[in-house]
Amino acid sequence: MPRVPSACSVEQHREVYVRNVQSQAFGTGTDTDSLGFYSWNVPENLVFGDDNFAAFFGFDIPALRQGLPIEAILERIHVDDRPRIAQAIHTAIVQGGLYQEAYRILQPESAALLVLASGRCFKDETGMPGCWAGMIVADPLDQLEHQSALTFHCRAALEIAEQSGQRTVARQLRTVLQVIQRWS
Repeated sequence: MPRVPSACSVEQHREVYVRNVQSQAFGTGTDTDSLGFYSWNVPENLVFGDDNFAAFFGFDIPALRQGLPIEAILERIHVDDRPRIAQAIHTAIVQGGLYQEAYRILQPESAALLVLASGRCFKDETGMPGCWAGMIVADPLDQLEHQSALTFHCRAALEIAEQSGQRTVARQLRTVLQVIQRWS
């Protein structure tokens, strides 16, 4: 189970936010408009995110930079998805494992936004939840015309992952395929 020396401070979360915003790790060929990064100071219940994260959830950027409670995030998730997401977050906090879920974000001016979120809760030396770090990949529901090609390539990648014994990758690809099938 991942551990951190102590619970992250608000300042550390702001530093993570700044590093994520300034990161060039995705290269020039990646559509970074579809990626949002966030961190959550679990003990203080403050979520921080980059500009994309703010846009996905419809939050004011300055407010998100100061930190918002996780409840504000959950309120923006589609009511049908909310209980499942809350339970998955709880499980990841208790077990300290990887969180990966697909859900819809309600957007007032447009259709719901389908996202795939992943993250992990890190615990301090006493086993208490401290930092949560993660990212969200957005895929607007109105842009799913490429699903058959996406499904084909994901299935091919799943087969390779299974044959090579990459269980974690295979599990994540199965989740992606379920999301694709759910929204097609």
